[in-house]
Amino acid sequence: MDGALSLHRGHLPPDADGPDDGEVHVDLASTAAFRVEHISSGRVSTPVEFLQLGDEWVVVLEGSAILEIDEERVELGPGDWVLVPGSRPHRLLRVEPGTRWLAVHGTTPPT
Repeated sequence: MDGALSLHRGHLPPDADGPDDGEVHVDLASTAAFRVEHISSGRVSTPVEFLQLGDEWVVVLEGSAILEIDEERVELGPGDWVLVPGSRPHRLLRVEPGTRWLAVHGTTPPT
């Protein structure tokens, strides 16, 4: 089958408290269309702003966080997810240390 993906397997990183400060990102899988990463969050002392060119879907696996998207506060707990359209600035206002996420990043739209 031409163009078919090969089978890849893996395991999510084990539960961890995350770093003391900031985040640890681990790429789990990627293709020409998307990238999947696991994120472990530590303390956030000041809000952190993100801007991805492609769409980003994130889900909280455990812990909690508050994002700000278009001046709207979005509270996320285990199982909660949000799709952030590409080129839309968003900020991480607060995160519980040890929060674990999965993020799926779409490819950058063609120019």
